[in-house]
Amino acid sequence: MIQPLKIGLFGFGCVGQGLYDIIEKTKFKAELVKICVKNKDKERSISMNYFTFDKKELLEDEQINVIVELIDNAEEAYTIVKQALQNGKHV
Repeated sequence: MIQPLKIGLFGFGCVGQGLYDIIEKTKFKAELVKICVKNKDKERSISMNYFTFDKKELLEDEQINVIVELIDNAEEAYTIVKQALQNGKHV
């Protein structure tokens, strides 16, 4: 049986918001579990319940099986992707 996609998203700029919209407004069979962002003070267009500022909440969450990385820091992106793969997540 195919596992449902449980997505952990890094970054919520234009592309991240677009991905959120696609998941929420189409029949795409995936759930956006958590979104990790760096700016705690930025106003968001969706519930703050989706957000965290700690990357471990996504990387160590066993229900999340897919990580989508959409951040603007190449070094941090490398670290995130490497850790996700080491934790057995799809990227």
